[in-house]
Amino acid sequence: MEETPAPQQTQLSPVPFGVVIAGRPVQNQMQQVTDLRWALPIAEAQTVNQITVFLTAPINANNVGLTVYISPPPYAEFVYLGAISNQYPSAVLPVRWPPPYNANSFQAQLILGLESAEDIGKKVSPVLPQQEEYKLFAKFIAEDLFRFMESFNKQTDQKNEFLLIPTKVCFFQ
Repeated sequence: MEETPAPQQTQLSPVPFGVVIAGRPVQNQMQQVTDLRWALPIAEAQTVNQITVFLTAPINANNVGLTVYISPPPYAEFVYLGAISNQYPSAVLPVRWPPPYNANSFQAQLILGLESAEDIGKKVSPVLPQQEEYKLFAKFIAEDLFRFMESFNKQTDQKNEFLLIPTKVCFFQ
C-alpha cells in the first residue's frame, strides 16, 4: 500500500460502511483522505484485538473491495487486516500489535480503501488467519490431553511401561 499521510483533525463524513470495535460505538463517519481512502483514529488502540467491518450499501463498482489496514504511530507502516466486498459484506478481523505497542497507550489509524479484486487477491493468504488459529488451538488441546493421560503412566520394571487410563476420562461410557 502506498504511504498515506496521517489524517489531521478535520470534518468526518458519512460512508457506506461501518466499523465496530468492542465496547465502542459503531463508526460510520470517517475522514476522507483521498477519493478512494478513508481514515478513522482509534484511541487507546492497544486494547483493540478485533475490528468488525461491514458494508451498509453495496459497492457500486464491479471487481472492487474495501481493504482494511491499521497503522500505529508514526503512521508510516500499514498492516493489512483484511477486506470486504459485495460477495463478503462483513468481516471480523483480528488485530495483533507488535511488542513496542501492546503495552503502552497510543492512538492508531484505521485506513479503509477501495482496491481492485486482483490487488486484494495478492494480499490474501491461502489459509485464513482464523483457521490457522483454530488449528493451533486444537494442537494445544491435544497436547494437554496427552500430558494428562501420560500422568497416569505406570512403570512395571526398567523395560516395560503401560498407560493406565481411568474410565472417567472416556466421555462415552
